[in-house]
Amino acid sequence: MPSPRVTLTDLAAHVGLSVTTVSDALHDTGRVAESTRTRVRQAAAELGYIPNRAAQNLRHRRSTTVGLFVPQRVIGMEFYLTFALAAADHLGSSGYDLTLLSSQPSTGRRDDWLQHAGVIVIDATLEDTRFADNLSQQPRLVTAGRIEGVPESALLGIIEADYRALIRQALDQLHADTPVRRPVMISYAPADAYSWSRQLIDGYREWCERHGVQPLLRTVDLSSELKGVDEAVELIRAHADADLLIFTGTVLALTARSHPRYEGLFPAGPPRSVVLTTNPMETSLVEHDAALHTRAKEFAVATADLLLEQLARLERDGETAFTHRWFNPHLHLAGEVRELDSATGRLRRLRA
Repeated sequence: MPSPRVTLTDLAAHVGLSVTTVSDALHDTGRVAESTRTRVRQAAAELGYIPNRAAQNLRHRRSTTVGLFVPQRVIGMEFYLTFALAAADHLGSSGYDLTLLSSQPSTGRRDDWLQHAGVIVIDATLEDTRFADNLSQQPRLVTAGRIEGVPESALLGIIEADYRALIRQALDQLHADTPVRRPVMISYAPADAYSWSRQLIDGYREWCERHGVQPLLRTVDLSSELKGVDEAVELIRAHADADLLIFTGTVLALTARSHPRYEGLFPAGPPRSVVLTTNPMETSLVEHDAALHTRAKEFAVATADLLLEQLARLERDGETAFTHRWFNPHLHLAGEVRELDSATGRLRRLRA
């Protein structure tokens, strides 16, 4: 069995001092001689005493937990797992613990989001009742992605990427190499007007309109993904002269390509493809001519940093202003990596 945790009371008894004196010695408070502070700290190290951070936070009315809300409909997607793990790791290095908040449909009872120092919300909508019900508490919120119907006044900040510009840039680059005449897009169904899939669809349609090309689109609902892929493959079969396939997710690409009715569809070789990817491994493993790399890990770190900066301003100044920040995804194309400046919609080359 593991050894019982050494408490502050145990440490006080060991050094023969009161609990108050030992606490003051450990935290540089009160009128305690330096020799006593040294003796207490040495004893704490010898006994393996670890401060109970939760108790300290309660005493000082300061929380060191950050909540993360991920909508139920996307919780199984690789992007969000990568995002959560990276956010937890980064926040931990700054002394905060990440708590995953329930995304089950609300029963009408609000959770206490105010118990957390702040809350990160990613890709939610007001139809996510758990999020909508807790929004009225006015928790300290930073959102990864804009949320339709949520005013900036309800938030500490927003960080977002311009996926509309990213898909347009990818299509421009491919078109410059070999003209694109029959692009087919298979996309997850958008959750709201600002969702990443809505941006990708809008960017695709805008590009098609600008180039006089007919948009050929099939959306796939996450709640019935297999049925949606069946329908997507039928769209591809109906347009077997397609010269570009666009998949807004690696699972969509892999599932469609392994579908029985996809096999043998392109005897002369498959058309070029664009795939949305989450991490470097996906980008290297999935077949593509252009990869829209969302950089989930880096996006999580940037989101956590925005929240940490806003919390630091609140603690220092007692108030803070809403902050908007852009995040830059990458485009992998022809052996090169290019970064999209989301603020301007322009690409810059990073490396070969």
